[in-house]
Amino acid sequence: MFIKIFNKVLNKLFKEDIEKTKVLSGKNLLNNQSIKNSKNLNDYEASIFSQWGEDGIINYLINIIEPKEKIFLEFGVDNYDESNTRFLLFNKNWSGHIIDGSQKNIDHIKKSYYYWKYDINAYCKFIDCENVNDFLKSKIKNKLSLLSLDIDGNDYWVLQELDLNYFNPKILICEYNSLLGSKYALTTPYDRNFIRNKKDYLYYGASIQAFTKLCKKKGYFLIGSNLNGNNLFFLRNDLKNKFEEKNPEQVFQYSKFRESRDQKGNLTFKNYEQSQKIISDYEFYNVDTEKKIIFKDLKI
Repeated sequence: MFIKIFNKVLNKLFKEDIEKTKVLSGKNLLNNQSIKNSKNLNDYEASIFSQWGEDGIINYLINIIEPKEKIFLEFGVDNYDESNTRFLLFNKNWSGHIIDGSQKNIDHIKKSYYYWKYDINAYCKFIDCENVNDFLKSKIKNKLSLLSLDIDGNDYWVLQELDLNYFNPKILICEYNSLLGSKYALTTPYDRNFIRNKKDYLYYGASIQAFTKLCKKKGYFLIGSNLNGNNLFFLRNDLKNKFEEKNPEQVFQYSKFRESRDQKGNLTFKNYEQSQKIISDYEFYNVDTEKKIIFKDLKI
């Protein structure tokens, strides 16, 4: 027991130093990337705190856009150890708001060494269409420059309801489910109490077509996806002079990560095609036809 407690204290003491080293290494890496003469987002991918290459892409975008409002909002951060905005917080000293539905995760964040050092607010809230605007407007009074949405379920419906005119982010990042392909505008039907692993871990979110069409209606255009095929990047329409608009087929990526799980939550390592078979009998909502459809009835 003593050794376990000692190791826990030791890890806590050294975590700040380890993460300072990560930030410094990340900064050097991204500074070297900045000399690239490329407009391809994927050439700038790098992971410091992000799950995949989002840190590098975000750094590239803000260097081009140079937003005045250095404020972000990120939905679905888990315990924030791995996230899309943490490097912005540490490296660029941005201010931010982060939200997660788990009180345990929020308590972890508020006890962390960085919570007093930076201008960041962590909220515990299970976000749905009915509460998203009232809750956020009661907490956030400033315009945003970046909004990252990853709530593993009702992402499409929450984004549809979200008052983007009020928050006005320049950069919008949405997690998509690449198992749904690039042809159809699909999403899971709205369920206010949706929890990703309750039905099946692979049954969640929306397709690249669904997000692209929705964002277009809201005044945003698609500029790319990360190479791992789970995050889309959109910019506000007034930034079209800085980046070329892409269509879903141009930027779609087949995900290679294997996140299928059994009923006990253990990874089963199914590949892309095997994972599609797992969700073949599940019902999705087609945004274009406004009808529900069984996945296997589509020609993906």
